[in-house]
Amino acid sequence: MRKAALLPAILALAAVSPSLAQAPGVFQRFDKNGDGRITKDELPNSETFERFDINKDGAVTLEEFEQVMKSRTSPPTAAAKPVQAPVTAPSASQIDAILKAVDKN
Repeated sequence: MRKAALLPAILALAAVSPSLAQAPGVFQRFDKNGDGRITKDELPNSETFERFDINKDGAVTLEEFEQVMKSRTSPPTAAAKPVQAPVTAPSASQIDAILKAVDKN
């Protein structure tokens, strides 16, 4: 097996959620008519729409969208911290060890 073939899988394991900086681009993909608001017609998944429509006015603004995205990417508070250790990207030596273990030829 070639190292190049394993690299995407390794990177996928180390990937994190999309950053808040990407929120405007994601928002614009859903705002099909470009009016700066996402309606239920533009985001038909009602559960997702309700989560993003913070003020319950029937439309999601970029500010609401960013606020929800920020809450999803913020580190947990001290009271809600998980017990497990944080996940970190593998080091170069760890990647080499993985590749050597699976590379049979």
